[in-house]
Amino acid sequence: MGKIKPRAYYKETLNGGFIATKINYMLGWGRKYSLFHYPFITACCGMEYMSAACAHWDFDRFGVGMTTFSPRQADM
Repeated sequence: MGKIKPRAYYKETLNGGFIATKINYMLGWGRKYSLFHYPFITACCGMEYMSAACAHWDFDRFGVGMTTFSPRQADM
């Protein structure tokens, strides 16, 4: 993906001033914290899920089998 640049209007008007700096900061923050698919969360329920999938207490012993992550499994 290419680098996202702020509008040229802000750079011409302010010459790298406060608003252009804040726009660059916000664009970088948006790229850093964008949403992505991450199946194991570091919260307590994610830790319990990872410990249940380990060798001693794995899901195959309970007959669940391999886990997959898809929206079809989220029944609400």
